[in-house]
Amino acid sequence: MANRSKDNFKDENAQLKKRIRELEKALEFSRLETLARDMMIDKVEAG
Repeated sequence: MANRSKDNFKDENAQLKKRIRELEKALEFSRLETLARDMMIDKVEAG
């Protein structure tokens, strides 16, 4: 039973780490999207 708990913990830990990586990628994409939008707004306002 103790080994199964360790396996469950390891699986959950791996899943959480994967989810963190996915969220970090989504956050970076969102930041880039916002930067691009801001650049377009600045160009329109300047032009």
